[in-house]
Amino acid sequence: MLNNENESPREPELPIYRKLALSLATDIKEGKYKIGALIPSIGENSKLQGLSIPTIAAAYDLLKKHGIVGLNVSNRYAVKSKNIERFLAEELKKTRQARSQER
Repeated sequence: MLNNENESPREPELPIYRKLALSLATDIKEGKYKIGALIPSIGENSKLQGLSIPTIAAAYDLLKKHGIVGLNVSNRYAVKSKNIERFLAEELKKTRQARSQER
């Protein structure tokens, strides 16, 4: 689930789709979803998170771009890789850069 508790009011907000992608990547890294496991569909996650379908789709596209998830034969997103350290590091770097530019 998404959590905004650790962000101070002066820090720029991450786009919601990036927060969701980071949350899912962390769940995968921690073993909540195994290789080959289906993650919630875009529609399911939209209802679970209370977010729009385009927002969920953007998060899934970001994970797909990094090879973390992929579409299976039934057109559902499944975990492809647990090697997400690079993705997490890149996102952290982008966040720090954005925050330093805001100051």
